[in-house]
Amino acid sequence: MINKINKNLSFLYIGSGYLAAFFLIAVLLFILTGISSRFFGFYIRGLAEYSGYSMAASSFFALSYTFAEKRHLRLQLF
Repeated sequence: MINKINKNLSFLYIGSGYLAAFFLIAVLLFILTGISSRFFGFYIRGLAEYSGYSMAASSFFALSYTFAEKRHLRLQLF
């Protein structure tokens, strides 16, 4: 029973890692689209907001993946 739950959770964690990667790529595309649209003389409204939402979603989904893989970085102050 516990092994089945762990297997399902690890599948969920890997899926959230893929979602985090997707949202990071979306941030890149939104920012590049905003830069290139200004270069060509028009601007698509809302790209900054969409990139902010994508960044928040990426950090949300990446937390579970990094904690499950025991790869989360801790920053310490002196």
